[in-house]
Amino acid sequence: MTGSEILKRIRDEKTAQHCVVKWWRKEEDFIDFELIDQFESNVGRDEEIAGFELIGMEQLWTHVKDLCGNRLTKDKKDGEDVLLWSREGGKMHRRPLTAKSLLEILDVETKGNYVD
Repeated sequence: MTGSEILKRIRDEKTAQHCVVKWWRKEEDFIDFELIDQFESNVGRDEEIAGFELIGMEQLWTHVKDLCGNRLTKDKKDGEDVLLWSREGGKMHRRPLTAKSLLEILDVETKGNYVD
């Protein structure tokens, strides 16, 4: 598929629950996750992409939670949902519970090289 074809499919398939595109190249040498609007801005119209999946917050949470185990939890702070995350052997970090925060944690945990 080309970037143009995927952009059309995203417009046709996206629902309010979707926030992230999980995608991979023909070479299947990596899997990437991007916010939908970021992906739409970055993908080349002629770029060859093997496949993609639109995912929502719960699916993204599951991916990241599986990587982090008990080092990642959800909590509330001043009525807001937050993530509590400790890096391997590191201190606790508090982040807002957003797709962007989960993607940042995913990138750190996988060193930018996610393998499904």
